[in-house]
Amino acid sequence: ATGSFDALVRVHGLKSGKSLKEMRGHTSYVNGVDWSADGSRLASASSDGSVRVWDAKSCDCLHSFRPPAPTGAELAVNSATFLPNSSDALLVCNRSAEAFVTSLSGDITTRLASGKREGGDFIASMVTAQGGWVHA
Repeated sequence: ATGSFDALVRVHGLKSGKSLKEMRGHTSYVNGVDWSADGSRLASASSDGSVRVWDAKSCDCLHSFRPPAPTGAELAVNSATFLPNSSDALLVCNRSAEAFVTSLSGDITTRLASGKREGGDFIASMVTAQGGWVHA
């Protein structure tokens, strides 16, 4: 799956390279896309400040939420990654000094802080394959 500057999430055929499905709903760039481990859902992160969770078959948006921004301003969301050991949790990274583990509907279960007041904003994050470590 891909995200693009036209605010769309697309699913492509690996052999053909053709766009097979489109998911619409973001209002700005889609910065990141991730598949759930079972392939039934996609999560997308956008410069419109939102995370969306999509049904991979129907292309319906199942959940949409905005992670908190420390300044009250709307921040672009850089990534939303499914946790490998949980089908109902995401690691969400917006350009702030915190990354969040959330439910698919956006409820925060864990806050991960950089520990810096200035110059410590996260811009990317990932989870190890076993789900034991977060790199941000």
